Amino acid sequence: MLKMLNHPKSSQKETIPPFSKGARGIFILIFLLFFLASCENDLLYDPIPPVIVDETINLSNQEYLPLRQDGGFVEIVGGWKGILIYRESATTYRAFEKASPHRFEEACAEIFVDPSGFFIKEGCDNTVYDFQGNPVGGVSPLPLRQYGTQLDGNFLYIFNVQ
Repeated sequence: MLKMLNHPKSSQKETIPPFSKGARGIFILIFLLFFLASCENDLLYDPIPPVIVDETINLSNQEYLPLRQDGGFVEIVGGWKGILIYRESATTYRAFEKASPHRFEEACAEIFVDPSGFFIKEGCDNTVYDFQGNPVGGVSPLPLRQYGTQLDGNFLYIFNVQ
C-alpha cells in the first residue's frame, strides 16, 4: 500500500508575497505615465466658450473673391469673435475661430493673417500659428479652434466639429 508522506512545508499557510521592489517601481512608473498623459490633455483644453456655428457662404460672391485662389483668406461674422476662412487648395478650406485660444476675453486677443501671408498671428503677444492652426512661436501652447468645412459646388459650409 502507498503511504502519503507529509511534507513539512505543506502544512504551512501559503501567502502571496508582496510586490518586490522592482515590481513596485514598474507599477509606480506606469501610474505616473498615465497621470502625465491625463495632464497633457488638460493643457490642450480649449477654454473658448462653445458657440453654435452653422454658416454658408457662396464663393461666387465678390466679397469672397480671395477664396478663389490658394492662400486667399477672408473674415466673416460668426463663432465667438469671428471666423477666419483660409483656402489651402481648390478642395481644402480651413475655418478658424478668431478668438485667441489662451486669452480669448481680451480685446486685443484676435487672430489675423500676418501681412506677409505666411502665418497667422495673435494680436496681444504675437503668438504665431501655421495654417493648420498649430502654435509655432510665442507663448500659447494651444492650437486655434478650428471649425469643419465642406465644399459643395460654389457653396462652402462652416460648422462645429463636435
